[in-house]
Amino acid sequence: MHNGLFKLNNMKKITFLLLSVISINLFAQNSNDLLNDLSSQTNGLLYNRKSNDGKDNSKYYLDEKFKKGYVDGYSDSGNYRYNMFTDNIEFEDSKGGKYTLVKNIGTVVRLENGVVFEYVNINGINLQKFLQVLSSDNNKYKLYKSYQVKEIVNENVNSYNEQNKVKYNTIINYFIGFNNSIVEIPNSPKKFTNLLGFDVGSVIKSNNISLNKEQDLIKLIDLLNK
Repeated sequence: MHNGLFKLNNMKKITFLLLSVISINLFAQNSNDLLNDLSSQTNGLLYNRKSNDGKDNSKYYLDEKFKKGYVDGYSDSGNYRYNMFTDNIEFEDSKGGKYTLVKNIGTVVRLENGVVFEYVNINGINLQKFLQVLSSDNNKYKLYKSYQVKEIVNENVNSYNEQNKVKYNTIINYFIGFNNSIVEIPNSPKKFTNLLGFDVGSVIKSNNISLNKEQDLIKLIDLLNK
């Protein structure tokens, strides 16, 4: 009789311990989900509040209007635009509050108009920035486009022409991604061949491709991925 009671009590203890462990795990999981949901709602995971630094000049934007889009890995959509001067993806909430997307290598933002940005590390020049993706995902070779706005101040302009004192220069460059590296597009077929290790020059020549034209670069990347 005593042995039976002893075994019964042990079984009760084991069952209680198992239920406790399961309850703790479920609570931890639900707590993490709740924290993530709350962080997402308050922009804690993805965004920093945009400082009021006066950097809202329309010249700074690829498109000044916010566009509907989403960040890869997050289900909720939002309103985004790209600031070429600060290299920030900006987000606007439903109340008009403005935030900047936290910069992490590999972050991808997809807008409803088909424009895609990816935050990358550019090899050789020790630079991390957002680049527009001009080719399809999951290909061996990817084509990227960078934007940079520079302010040029003309000190010789008099006070009557103050609005012309600052001019804005948009600099555009193209990059190729391959083998986990991103480098600037070479400016000659020979350099391109040396970069990739096979005769890219013959592909460029036979297809009348100019390395200075965006549509030609898109065509070249498509040919290299076939």
